[in-house]
Amino acid sequence: MLAPDGNPFVIWGVGGVPERKDLGCVWMLATEAFEKHAFSFLRVARKELAAMFRLYPILANRVYSKHESALKWVRALGFRVSDRCDEQGFRLFCKAVQ
Repeated sequence: MLAPDGNPFVIWGVGGVPERKDLGCVWMLATEAFEKHAFSFLRVARKELAAMFRLYPILANRVYSKHESALKWVRALGFRVSDRCDEQGFRLFCKAVQ
């Protein structure tokens, strides 16, 4: 997604999980400019999630437990975040199609 100045500030996607045809591994990378354009992202992201759910009825991945901003956005998009961390400090997050 591009900011009004034409510079990219976020990129995202989803990939399949070979062992689970019903599960998509959703991911996102953002630049420091993300917070300036967060509400624009939120409007677009909800439509993009709907498109991802047409491919996979369940979307999931892991998020670093100390990355508060990432946790905030994962929750804002309606994902449930596990209370437990794995050995590397990551938490599972997931959402099923509604």
